[in-house]
Amino acid sequence: MNTIQDFINDYYNLDDIFYIGFKCRETDKWYHKSFSINTINYKSLKGQNYYKKDIYLSLNTFKDKEKGRFEHNVLKTDSVFFDIDKEGNETVKKIINELGEPYYYLQTSPEKFQLIYKLDKSYPADEIKLLTFNLTKIYNTDHTFDLARVFRAPFYINNKNGFKVKIEKRGKVYTYQELKKIFIKNNYEFIENIQSKRKQPKQTLKAIKDNKQILKVIKDNKYFNPKNKYYQQYLKTLDKVDGDNSRADLQFIRYLLYKKISFENAINILFQVRENIFDKHNNEIDYYINNIKNKCYDLIK
Repeated sequence: MNTIQDFINDYYNLDDIFYIGFKCRETDKWYHKSFSINTINYKSLKGQNYYKKDIYLSLNTFKDKEKGRFEHNVLKTDSVFFDIDKEGNETVKKIINELGEPYYYLQTSPEKFQLIYKLDKSYPADEIKLLTFNLTKIYNTDHTFDLARVFRAPFYINNKNGFKVKIEKRGKVYTYQELKKIFIKNNYEFIENIQSKRKQPKQTLKAIKDNKQILKVIKDNKYFNPKNKYYQQYLKTLDKVDGDNSRADLQFIRYLLYKKISFENAINILFQVRENIFDKHNNEIDYYINNIKNKCYDLIK
């Protein structure tokens, strides 16, 4: 592969629906659009990258281009992804030594990497999400395991540092069972429920990174205000996802981030428009906030 077109033609099928994301480094504005292989204007992509926009691609494909880049709209889950920002060379070496070669090996910065492990078929979404959660935990890579996530597109410039994203296709395909065997082979714990992570709220609290405004709201417990101007918007969002509060919370926060509201202020607004948020999460609210933050990686990173 020598061009982004080569990669996209290799990664996606002709009838796949996927997303391309654009982040302007000068304004911090993010947006994305749905595409198929035949609807991409590569000259336009090159131009946008030249004018300081970072280019991203969706890891998975989607059912309906009208329903957005959300987990409930994901169609095919046949990849396990690692985003490696810390101790890059050592972490990559450990992962490859234990799991084997990835299908795609990307270098996004001098010490940062992304590995994509392709599977022989699409597996149930909850199984892939749980496996990704466990693998990112044991290798201490980026803990975003949202199935609707994006990754840096190869062959374009990372405008954070001017690094041109490199890629190698190594072509190894795995079964779900082959990747899961690593836990037995190395005596790693496999957590059977992602919610089990909530047993350590003090550790996840660190990940909020001194968001004092959020912590003050949690401490004071002053949140619900139906007079907030965004209250009706939250109710509309809740209705769209059939009353699923967790999905509504995430979509609502992403809506606010698109409006250029900071993550800290967006969380404060959520506390005001969601009446029962503390009923379910209470002492685990720090974990819940950080989980939302991880899933908004593309808008706030």
